[in-house]
Amino acid sequence: MVAGQVEDIQSEQVRLSFAELANLHQKKTGALIRFAVVSGGILTEQSDVVLAQLSEFADHLGLAFQIRDDLLDELATTKQLGKKTQKDNIAGKNTYPALLGIEEAKLALEEQLRQARNALEEITNENFTPRLLQEVIKLFELERGSE
Repeated sequence: MVAGQVEDIQSEQVRLSFAELANLHQKKTGALIRFAVVSGGILTEQSDVVLAQLSEFADHLGLAFQIRDDLLDELATTKQLGKKTQKDNIAGKNTYPALLGIEEAKLALEEQLRQARNALEEITNENFTPRLLQEVIKLFELERGSE
């Protein structure tokens, strides 16, 4: 996470590609989410196959979180978010809307959520129930979560 934060600071005012930005966020937000999800699998003694699928799920969810956060920073009001908006744009940070445009960033969010769902659907272990993680995905949907 620290390495990701250092990269984030160093990349201000430098235009990153989608892959570079996604890699940076995997080291920050993605690492936090991956730890939370995979550690739950470890504590419940899931198989290596399930842990790999949980890691894939978490990677997509982490990226979805960041894309959604960037979109809300552009689209929501300070009152809706409870914090100042447009701050990443003002600071010259790399964001998905700045890189892709608003509509393409929305599509990227939908794609990450789709891939997160798919990762959970790949888990066929009867000792694992993905219902709660499927509910978490719903929280990351732009329209639902920004109401």
